[in-house]
Amino acid sequence: MKREIILLLVCILGVRCSSSKTTATPEMVTGTPETVAAEDSLSPHEIFERAYNNYQSFENLTYEWTINGEGNKHRSVYNIAQIMFWCVNNNGDVIVADEGRIKIFDDEGNEKKLLPKVGEGRAYAVFAGPDGHLLVFDAQKYSGDLNRCLNTSYIDNEFNLYNPDYSLVTKRILGDKLELEEFFNSRNDLPRNIAFVGKVYPISDTEIVYEAFLNNYLSNRVELNAELFYESEHAVTSLARIRMDYMVNDPVYSAWTGLGELHWGVLPGKKIMYINPWEDFFVDTEYYYTIHVIDINNNTEEKLIHPFKPVAFEDSKLNPDTTGYKFDWFKNGLVQTAELAREKNIYAPVFRLKLDGNYAFVFPYTESNFKGDYYSELNQVADVFDLDKGEFIHRVTMPFLPYEIKNGCAYQRSSDENDVPIIRKYTIDPSVYGK
Repeated sequence: MKREIILLLVCILGVRCSSSKTTATPEMVTGTPETVAAEDSLSPHEIFERAYNNYQSFENLTYEWTINGEGNKHRSVYNIAQIMFWCVNNNGDVIVADEGRIKIFDDEGNEKKLLPKVGEGRAYAVFAGPDGHLLVFDAQKYSGDLNRCLNTSYIDNEFNLYNPDYSLVTKRILGDKLELEEFFNSRNDLPRNIAFVGKVYPISDTEIVYEAFLNNYLSNRVELNAELFYESEHAVTSLARIRMDYMVNDPVYSAWTGLGELHWGVLPGKKIMYINPWEDFFVDTEYYYTIHVIDINNNTEEKLIHPFKPVAFEDSKLNPDTTGYKFDWFKNGLVQTAELAREKNIYAPVFRLKLDGNYAFVFPYTESNFKGDYYSELNQVADVFDLDKGEFIHRVTMPFLPYEIKNGCAYQRSSDENDVPIIRKYTIDPSVYGK
């Protein structure tokens, strides 16, 4: 009966249900109960120290090299002072925004190229497209943790677009495009309602996709919407628009509280995938989330649904104690967050998303995600999908939550015992990809 209900739902929604090549279920996690109990007894700092000291002996990963800090065997002319925004492209180049420059290392960890200053911002965000183009965007501020960094830029910030060989294609302001204003006018809206811009991915020398957060001014409140825009040489269109119910309109805070965020990325062949954190649904005894894959070439969309194990909000999230807080805006934010948490009752289905070509590593919220702080990164489970085939492969356990997964490799951001920032590269066992 349960199978018939799910199949009926899939037919009604017009989605293609993800299929498994194994008997793995969302509850499967590698490791013995004794191992899990031992790890749970460690403090966040002890977990971090263990990850550093044992970095060459992880399961499913083969250590390759270290950039910067202790363990670095490379020539170091432009050392990394502070790792914030960085990415890896499809050639394996590691691209780091640091000290007002873009420092590029090749797939062996050797210094390769130094790109000049971009604009007037204090920081820069770097985004590598699936075809090798690089976009460097002026960032007003940033936030994040060991396994990601979030960008906040404005529509009138400047960016540089580079070819795969790092020659400059163009230098311009994101909002300085007549087609963008025409698009907003067509729906009686204004570009100035864009509060800030997050990720921006190049998909050719004339096309980009970016995430903008827009204020929708209502009679009694300001509602935030996340919208994905596709910009070609002669047009700007909207790929998806999602209402975001966040404390003080802050996606970073929402992710921290477990209410979720918009997860998205660019796939090869001009395809965009995203997961809406408010789109999970319940059928019979299972919870499901939806992966959307949009093909820009022919304006079509496919959907995959996948089950997840819900994690209930703690009572402290549902009924927060606001006494002792000085600022009313923060108290009101806690109350608003609690109202949303009671409405959802469970954490968002997805904690992090990493893309490697057409493979998606979807890291769900689990009981261990928030036991400590962001140093509690060992043994993170991931659902692995082949989005080209529209299939769920299996669930795996990664020894840590990578900052990047690209070209069959995992990249870890950390620091050595002297607090010097480092980047490590590991080769992932092909079995993780179902090969």
